[in-house]
Amino acid sequence: MAARHEVTGVVTLGIFTSIVDMAPGLVRFIMPDRFDNRAAVAQVAEPVFILHGDADDVVPFSAAAELERAAPSGNVTVIPLRCAGHQVPLAAIAERVWALFPPR
Repeated sequence: MAARHEVTGVVTLGIFTSIVDMAPGLVRFIMPDRFDNRAAVAQVAEPVFILHGDADDVVPFSAAAELERAAPSGNVTVIPLRCAGHQVPLAAIAERVWALFPPR
């Protein structure tokens, strides 16, 4: 969405590189939409903060680093959530998220 709309910044939680990367090999070729976050993050000029659990067993933590490398402008910051899996209670990280965007 941030690649298509004006935003102040982007915060994600446990984001994948593309849905194809997450799908089993046998179905990858029939998936009509790739949900390619590598391509999308490269189009976003605003700050992007990727919060990702370092113990995520659904989307590997390495996906966050790969998305950081995909951003040519260097506007992506990966924020590891120590000992966190894929299901992170938003109440537990809300203060950290709000702190990323101080009032103007």
